Amino acid sequence: MDVQPFVKYFFKNSFSGERYSIPLIKKPYLSQKKNLLRSKTKIHIFLNEIKNRKKGLKTIMAKVCEICGKKPMTGHHVSHANNRTPRRWLPNLQEVRAVVNGSVKRVVVCSSCLKAGKIQKAV
Repeated sequence: MDVQPFVKYFFKNSFSGERYSIPLIKKPYLSQKKNLLRSKTKIHIFLNEIKNRKKGLKTIMAKVCEICGKKPMTGHHVSHANNRTPRRWLPNLQEVRAVVNGSVKRVVVCSSCLKAGKIQKAV
């Protein structure tokens, strides 16, 4: 998305008599600003994913166990004065190299599935 500059002021050089202009940038509309901001954040997220892949880390998009489907629970933190603020209880997810259909893959599994032996770890 290019914002085209437009010329508003002309100046004369006092020595040579040349005329030159100073381009002024039009301010983009609010929707254009939002789209520009969104694209910048998308690029930032994408670059972080590339860095993590180089380090050998996997980004966990959804906090869900791939075996049993355990998800985060929601509720309230209740203070002594009975003030309620929303909170989440996250499952204890671990990234494990496991044998899936005869090939080794990285899977995100909760600790209860690991303890129960529902997955075979790769050696």
